[in-house]
Amino acid sequence: HSVVQERRKFGPIGWCIKYEFNQSDLEASLMFLEKHFYETGMGGISWNTIQYMICEVQYGGRITDDFDRRLFNTFGLFWLSPTVFKDDFQFCDPANLGGGKKFEYKIPKSETIDVFLDYIDEVPDNDTPSLFGLHSNADLTLGKTEATRMLDLIQTTRPREASGEGGKTPQQIVSELAEELLEKVPESMKMDEVRQYIMKRPKAKEIEWTLADGFNPERKVAGIEIP
Repeated sequence: HSVVQERRKFGPIGWCIKYEFNQSDLEASLMFLEKHFYETGMGGISWNTIQYMICEVQYGGRITDDFDRRLFNTFGLFWLSPTVFKDDFQFCDPANLGGGKKFEYKIPKSETIDVFLDYIDEVPDNDTPSLFGLHSNADLTLGKTEATRMLDLIQTTRPREASGEGGKTPQQIVSELAEELLEKVPESMKMDEVRQYIMKRPKAKEIEWTLADGFNPERKVAGIEIP
């Protein structure tokens, strides 16, 4: 799930189409796995069934591009298989952390949660592109794309100067329009003043009924009393 999600940030080289994979896909797949393991037992697991249900139905139901489908099925072929339970299994080549240190992307072997938590704390902040099945140059493309997006965002949000002598900036135009609209908005109705105005009017019976009811303007609509 993490791999198919993170590949989206690489743009077209990650997925031809940016699919909306989400948490519901993961939860549906986990529910299917739990039910399948319970019904078949660990000795009777059908890996072909698991690969088909996850790659073609759960996640694959969103995929429309043929190349994306081939890629997803390839992930399922290698990662949804008994191979992941081998002691020497790794999702990709070890990542170089510098200083001669390397990090291995693998499934920890333990029955206690502390071992998994410690392993998660050691995961590098920036994953190697090989984890997603991409060349190392994919990081260059990603960095260029993010830098361009950031500069474009800064450019669009910075104040613009007047285009000519005596011209107005967009901020000045918006401020003037806002002030003009505020001048047209009537003042808020003050209920105390309204009650005093009603008391000065004739039609005593209607006044008594209105004041006794607490004066609710929405109480009576088109002559029909609203309970």
